[in-house]
Amino acid sequence: MVDPAAMHLVIANAAMHRKTLRTSLEDDILDLSHTTKAIESINERIADPNLNITDEILGAVIGVSSR
Repeated sequence: MVDPAAMHLVIANAAMHRKTLRTSLEDDILDLSHTTKAIESINERIADPNLNITDEILGAVIGVSSR
């Protein structure tokens, strides 16, 4: 994966799914921290006129909004 926001969302989703198999505060923290990093990455790129309209940013925004 080249896109940082997408990669953080993959990790956050893995933690979320792992949490369904067993209850763990660690998975909640991992999920939340990677979701936060994905949102920060999206916000940084939205502010940059050269990076704010790409397929990657669209996928990342959809990924965050579907959570």
